[in-house]
Amino acid sequence: MCYDLGGFFLKVAQIIGKPDLAPIAWVKRLVTLCDRAPLTPFDVVLAVLEREFSQSVSNVFERFYVDPLGSASIAQVLYAM
Repeated sequence: MCYDLGGFFLKVAQIIGKPDLAPIAWVKRLVTLCDRAPLTPFDVVLAVLEREFSQSVSNVFERFYVDPLGSASIAQVLYAM
């Protein structure tokens, strides 16, 4: 459920899922949220970047890889040159 809600709820689940804060059964379930957060769709990422740069991503970067390197509760990492 926290996975689907994302953002704040995902972060709370990550914090609660620490071994020193929760029963081991919870930790086993919640630890996956630390490195497998839901991905933001690329069209959303593209729209944000183009709005922030006030130009096309192809004008800013020589290469832009669509597949994220990683995703967490409040960020997603993409590779661009």
